[in-house]
Amino acid sequence: MRKIVIMLVLFSLLLNVKGEKVQYSGFVQNWFSWMDNDDLNHSTGFTLRRVRLKLKGDLEKDLTWCIQAGYDRLKPSVLDVYLNYRTSNQLDIRTGHYVVPGPKGSSLTSSSKLDYIERPLIIQLWNDFMNLKSNRSLGVQISSLFQNKLYWAFMFFNPQGGENGLFNPDYKESSFDSNKSLAYMGRIEFSPDKKNQAGLFFGYNPQSNTNLSGSGELIENTISYGFHLYLYFHQFSLKTEFIGNQVSYKNNIEDFSLLGYYGQIGWRLNKKTEFFFRYDYADTEDIKPDHVSYQYFKDKETRFSPGVSFYASETIKLQGNYVYKTGDIYDEYEDHLLYFCLQYLLK
Repeated sequence: MRKIVIMLVLFSLLLNVKGEKVQYSGFVQNWFSWMDNDDLNHSTGFTLRRVRLKLKGDLEKDLTWCIQAGYDRLKPSVLDVYLNYRTSNQLDIRTGHYVVPGPKGSSLTSSSKLDYIERPLIIQLWNDFMNLKSNRSLGVQISSLFQNKLYWAFMFFNPQGGENGLFNPDYKESSFDSNKSLAYMGRIEFSPDKKNQAGLFFGYNPQSNTNLSGSGELIENTISYGFHLYLYFHQFSLKTEFIGNQVSYKNNIEDFSLLGYYGQIGWRLNKKTEFFFRYDYADTEDIKPDHVSYQYFKDKETRFSPGVSFYASETIKLQGNYVYKTGDIYDEYEDHLLYFCLQYLLK
């Protein structure tokens, strides 16, 4: 993490010397959690969940840059590195490593702006299913916003977003030997005002030789699709999102699917306090072929999650969530999880 911070500071100092204005932002999230554990009865403790430091600025009039570093659960990483060019007809062309235009509940929504401490179950599964790294990959994206109401984006990116996501033709034995094309994903979103919105996405990923095969069978491709609807009225909010994924295998092996959704309602008591309730559902049990043994996809799971957010100031937010689950897609904990988050924004 020290090397990443030093790199960001030196880069920003270099641009400041050249007269460019660098914008800084970020946040810190510290957790305290208690969970039901079958082996230990229960476990509790503190977690430095997320630390973000984001730098951005202008290289030219229509050319901007961005670098974001993360420190999640004591693991440092560079999350975003990209250049963005805006053409004369208001098209944005972005190249680098950043969030793919998939589900709205993914990292398209900043972790600092989440209603809950963690993202919905189906969003977490979708990231693993698509073999991405924090919902990100390397690629090129074209996007545009029409009359501040209709947004669209389309991206070509490397089929793997993790450590194997850096394509290097010098490595003949790399995992990209069998990938014959780039993945792609697009989304469209309509917002009649600054809050209410509806959108959908579709993606195709030629994930040959990924770790999702479980039994050693090669994956031919993965198709992903979904939609979201966010509604706000008076002091209430309603959010829902549906996601479907289908994996096709080589050698005429039966396909494997993942389906899931969440529904959430919120009630703002006043300017500082808001209450939420969310229902999560994901299913792989009834639609999983016998040949698939990948550890995450072996069951169905539901979660019931009441939560509360308290905005102490413009920079400090306190959150509390309780989760009761049935089923066992993720073997993280048993039936109960209670956790709190203190977030501080860096401005």
